Amino acid sequence: MKKIIFALIGFVLVMAFTSCQSTKKSDKYQMKIIKEEKDYTPTTIEYPEFYDYPELNKALDSFITSSWDEKKNLITENNRWWLEEGDLSFVQGIHNEYNVDCPKIIVNDCTVSFIISEYIYLCGAAHGSTTYTSFNYDIASKSFKTITDIPWVDLEKLSAYCISSLKTEYLGDPNAEDEWIDKGAAPTLENYSTFCYDGNQLTVFFQQYQVVPYAGGIPEITLIEKDFRAFSF
Repeated sequence: MKKIIFALIGFVLVMAFTSCQSTKKSDKYQMKIIKEEKDYTPTTIEYPEFYDYPELNKALDSFITSSWDEKKNLITENNRWWLEEGDLSFVQGIHNEYNVDCPKIIVNDCTVSFIISEYIYLCGAAHGSTTYTSFNYDIASKSFKTITDIPWVDLEKLSAYCISSLKTEYLGDPNAEDEWIDKGAAPTLENYSTFCYDGNQLTVFFQQYQVVPYAGGIPEITLIEKDFRAFSF
């Protein structure tokens, strides 16, 4: 009977912690899951940990930690503002929220390519915001690659391809005048820093507000080398 009581007490103590970690496994990586409820902010962080690539894991852990610290500071400042206004019930009733997940992941013999999605909502805001960050790791060289490291990608031509595709999708005319798209998809590495590549198919992601209004979400353009070479501008 005492053993049962002690087991129940232990279970209650474990469940009382506000933060916990667990994992979900695959044959190439495991998904680390962190949950926390603190400062009126439910938080769930889920990201991969790879079995064979410690350099990649180190960079990803550093990114997750620094980004989480940054978001905690934003949340603290936001809560402080509302509490100084004397509206504790508002902060308690309309929670902040911070969630991290990995909506796309590619692992093959040559590369590891994936997206980390961060969603944050600060109480009082009209809506939350989502940011994508990509990691493109070359297995042979143990290094991170930019989009221009893809052999067939020319940044000027890629920009023209994406601008044409975005204008067709959102404006119905690939030649329409639109300064927002022209600027957000201009041929700079910053504009094309978020992408996934599996050795054949390339997907470029544009952040919220980068090329279209908030309602447009996070636009993405997918292409393969054949499509790219056939495109003329």
